[in-house]
Amino acid sequence: FSLIRGELIQNILIAVAVMFIIVFVMIVQWQVVLSVALAIGATIINTLGMSYYWGVELNSVVTIFVLISIGLSVDYSAHIGHTFKESYGTSIERAVKALTNTGPPVFNAIFSTFIAILVLANSKTYIYKVFFQFFLLTTLFGGFNGLVVLPALLATIGGDKIEASSPTDVLEAGRKSIGGASALMLEKKESTVDGRNSLAGKSTQLNNAL
Repeated sequence: FSLIRGELIQNILIAVAVMFIIVFVMIVQWQVVLSVALAIGATIINTLGMSYYWGVELNSVVTIFVLISIGLSVDYSAHIGHTFKESYGTSIERAVKALTNTGPPVFNAIFSTFIAILVLANSKTYIYKVFFQFFLLTTLFGGFNGLVVLPALLATIGGDKIEASSPTDVLEAGRKSIGGASALMLEKKESTVDGRNSLAGKSTQLNNAL
């Protein structure tokens, strides 16, 4: 038992480290990476904790299914995080866009996986029974953390991202700015000329009066 427990802890740490590296390479932004990692970590803890209360005993079969569950839990959170990273606006607007664009496919993945494993619900074979338990827990907790907890974290600490102007917009703005400055200079020049003409007219009138 102690050997299996040691191997399980070691394999979980390795799997989580690899997951963190892959998510960081995909997303880069540390706020989003941290949020995704927290959501995945919460799924792993929820799954392991609930499996204990479900009466699952630690053995080599459970170890394998735990590692598979870790890989499955990444799928529900990484896509939401990546879509958030590519979106523009405030953190809340980006979270809404991530849920709007990626939420339905993620929900479909959760629902289809849930339907697929229902056939194993009444299985009497130990391997199939444990398989059903872990995949059910991973699907439920992974879906909850990916569609509820993660967007809340991203809306809180994800940060804002202002959309950069295209080169055409920058060029057009520059032209308008130059045009406005030229018009202002021309207006000032005409005002100066009008003032000089007015002053010259008054001088002529004064000379004639004298």
